[in-house]
Amino acid sequence: MVTVSLSDESVQVLQEWPHARQVFVVRRRVWRPRKQDWREEVAFGIDSLDRERAGPAELLRLNRGHWQIENRSRWVRGVTLREDAGLVRTGKSAQTLALCRTVVRSRLRLERVTNVAQELRRLAASPLESLRLLGIPDN
Repeated sequence: MVTVSLSDESVQVLQEWPHARQVFVVRRRVWRPRKQDWREEVAFGIDSLDRERAGPAELLRLNRGHWQIENRSRWVRGVTLREDAGLVRTGKSAQTLALCRTVVRSRLRLERVTNVAQELRRLAASPLESLRLLGIPDN
């Protein structure tokens, strides 16, 4: 176990989070295939579970679970479906496009698609298959 002493400023910040019970640090090495090297990362977290309910192993499991959600949902919407590159940011158009992306992501999950980018390329080359996937007759 590593003991970290907090500065007065850190203690003050934590006091502003009344449900905070633990602060943790995750150190990891990430392989970057394009650069063919490793990068060191340090992530800090605050949790509302006390040490009796969530020790180091449980905090690590919860942290990894968060990233599973990030990778399955937000990454697909933001990067694969290019939501982050969209120019529409306000009004009903932005909400409508976000809903369309959610429908596409959900429909592909129901089809048990594991590689969304590859499936989108396949569907782009086969418009009738895209309609079938959405339940629209091709006649």
